[in-house]
Amino acid sequence: MPVFRRALAILLALAFASGCGSNPANSRAEARARADGAPPAGRSAYPRVQRKVRTEIYFGLTRKDAREVKPSEWSAFLEQVVTRLFPAGFTVIDAYGQWRDESGRIVHEPSKLVIVLHDWDSTSAKKLEEIQSEYMKRFGQESVIRSNQAAFVDF
Repeated sequence: MPVFRRALAILLALAFASGCGSNPANSRAEARARADGAPPAGRSAYPRVQRKVRTEIYFGLTRKDAREVKPSEWSAFLEQVVTRLFPAGFTVIDAYGQWRDESGRIVHEPSKLVIVLHDWDSTSAKKLEEIQSEYMKRFGQESVIRSNQAAFVDF
């Protein structure tokens, strides 16, 4: 009888340790979602969370001829282009960056970082391309960097 009790105790301990019927696939999926910043699926504690795309656009403030983009020029660009295309809002951060130009020279320059949260669709993609293109044309830039990543936001 003691052997039977010991075996029963071990079986119960194993059943308890294994999660008592939890679904390992769901646990792994939830762990991945949390690692990505997503709320756990089906949790009412996150009723307002929306899936969006976070786009960061990096604007150098030095032209090819070494003249800097004036604050008034930057403000006009934001109002005439970025605000017109994304009137719901965006964030602007002062930054400083460096990059290698086409001649191989390392360039250090003040920069602006614009962050936009939006739905990923063809309309948004066209608007982002217009922002990049217009800035390059207006201020003689070789490039404007844009990066996109998934975001889970709560407004």
